[in-house]
Amino acid sequence: QKQSIEDLEAQNEKKRSEIESLRGENAGLQATASELRKQRAELNAQVSELTTENGSLSVSLATKVDELQSLNAECMEWQITCSTLGGHNSRLRYAATQAELEAMRLTAELDRESSTQVLLEVWKVDRESG
Repeated sequence: QKQSIEDLEAQNEKKRSEIESLRGENAGLQATASELRKQRAELNAQVSELTTENGSLSVSLATKVDELQSLNAECMEWQITCSTLGGHNSRLRYAATQAELEAMRLTAELDRESSTQVLLEVWKVDRESG
């Protein structure tokens, strides 16, 4: 019976040792859990901050897209204006070319009339002197 009490005391001591070991392990796990909760809180704060920043960037991007669409529309208007002016320019060049040709024709006609006039004058002088 004495042996049995000593065995029980030894078992009891062994169990106390195991309990102390488990308490130490539990304390370590609780510290790890506490650290992980702290990290989770920090990460949640970062997520919140990034979500806010993302919202701001989304608004900024939407504003830039609106600006670009507005500029694109304005550019298209200018392209239409340039195309229209190009058509006017072509018509004006054609009209200028036609005016130059008419001026050349009139100059040639005047030259012919002048030459005819000179010949008539020469003919008159010949006839009178002659």
